[in-house]
Amino acid sequence: MGIERFIGIGTARGQDVFDYVLQVLESEKPSVIALDENPISMSTLIQMRCSKELFTEAFVMKQKQFLLKRDLEVGNCAGILYAIRYKNIPLHFVDGSFREPLSETGEEIGIYPYTSNMDFAATVDLMRIPIKLIKGRYPTYPGWDFDYELIHAYQTDEHFHQMDRAIWQRNQFTGRVLERMIESADKGILAFIGNRKRFSLDLYKDTEGITDEELAGYKPLGDYIPIKDKVYYDAITRIRNEI
Repeated sequence: MGIERFIGIGTARGQDVFDYVLQVLESEKPSVIALDENPISMSTLIQMRCSKELFTEAFVMKQKQFLLKRDLEVGNCAGILYAIRYKNIPLHFVDGSFREPLSETGEEIGIYPYTSNMDFAATVDLMRIPIKLIKGRYPTYPGWDFDYELIHAYQTDEHFHQMDRAIWQRNQFTGRVLERMIESADKGILAFIGNRKRFSLDLYKDTEGITDEELAGYKPLGDYIPIKDKVYYDAITRIRNEI
């Protein structure tokens, strides 16, 4: 049968939308959560998975304050907290691009988060996968064995507007991943939490340095979702729309 309902929740950097996002999740009761990317969210989850004393709602709340101080997005924290609270909720990071992330010499030629592994994104529940297997998500840097700290250092160098300009291709990747998740599930509700530019051309076109080619390649994420029951919550305007 597949996923029966899609919930999109649009957030923005530096805005404390945590309570609103959590409220939407508590109301909609998703059976699986998919997350956008920021430079801290993945490392936060890895820290939590590596240390039982950090696998708590209290640690997530501390990370939320840290993210706000760095003008980053906190909707992911609400998603992680929800997955902790309801222990059987799978959690997926579904951001990426179909472009190769690295050249043969290790130069970054793709876009943040430098992953093109669609199979990993669609099938791996990061709340339960053994930590050592998370390395399957990342490209290998020439001359280096897998080193999460090295890879994280590379990833946090990206400028916000460069990440946002690439949303046209990130939406292509995420759309395909979500489609696979929808088709492979028996039933349920899928919630995606991410940058509100993912859902709106009007917001996307205001991105610094945006090009005509990037605008031409853009399609709202909701257009990639192959089910009829779709709703979008904008965490900034607090407006709910069918999509």
